[in-house]
Amino acid sequence: MRWHVAVYWEFYRRRRTVVVALQQAAIVDESFARRSQELMEPDLRHLAGHLAGLDLPGDPLVVASMVTTLLSTFADLWLSGRGPDLGRELSDEEAIETLTSFLYAGIGGPVTARPTASAASGSAGSSSPSAPAGRRTGT
Repeated sequence: MRWHVAVYWEFYRRRRTVVVALQQAAIVDESFARRSQELMEPDLRHLAGHLAGLDLPGDPLVVASMVTTLLSTFADLWLSGRGPDLGRELSDEEAIETLTSFLYAGIGGPVTARPTASAASGSAGSSSPSAPAGRRTGT
């Protein structure tokens, strides 16, 4: 996973202006948006293929779309200089490690049971976290 994050981060760093222009073009031109989606779908399905067979929080294609959206939005925020003021610069290494760790935890971390309506209202019965599904390998 880290390799994918690092490659995307470096790609976005080098090509941010073009990526943003393409995203903006897709907002104003529906046919371009469809074509852009068609061009990106094989990559999305490739990523979903890496994720298939893991204990995911959802469908591999849905999880893959979440991963790519997170990468793109996070890279845009920080590489554009619009991120919150940390009082220091966010290094590429820290950004990549933070993203990778977050994705590992989000994709392969323990899944907790959702509170039931009675637990949410304070009634009898509560939800407890399920046992961690274990360390996953792959991507």
